[in-house]
Amino acid sequence: MDAEPVWIRDDVVSAIHSMQIAEHGGKDGVLSEGALSASLANPKHYFFYTEPRPDIPAIAARYAHSITNNHPFCDGNKRTAAVVCELFLELNGFELKASDQEAYAMHIKLASSELDADAFAEWIREKCE
Repeated sequence: MDAEPVWIRDDVVSAIHSMQIAEHGGKDGVLSEGALSASLANPKHYFFYTEPRPDIPAIAARYAHSITNNHPFCDGNKRTAAVVCELFLELNGFELKASDQEAYAMHIKLASSELDADAFAEWIREKCE
């Protein structure tokens, strides 16, 4: 992949988090600005500094892994990570074909370190069109 992907703006990620909290409950707000900045920079660094350049599913997995494991928000990190991951895929021409239950189970495995970002990316590749 040579072309730069469509990235998700930081303010959009914050809005996604607030919407997830409003819809599902929990405490709104950023727990750590540093962790949030790192979470959103990680996929970009991965794209620009990895050879060969990673594909879209690998970058989406980095978004999910970073947000889930850096815990930048007070609450709802896994929910936010799931929506951001899927939105990144859609913005770049992919559609995740997994049930909500299957996606939930995979995000829980990612959060509990049963899966790393590479294994999560492999799952995304299997489930994308």
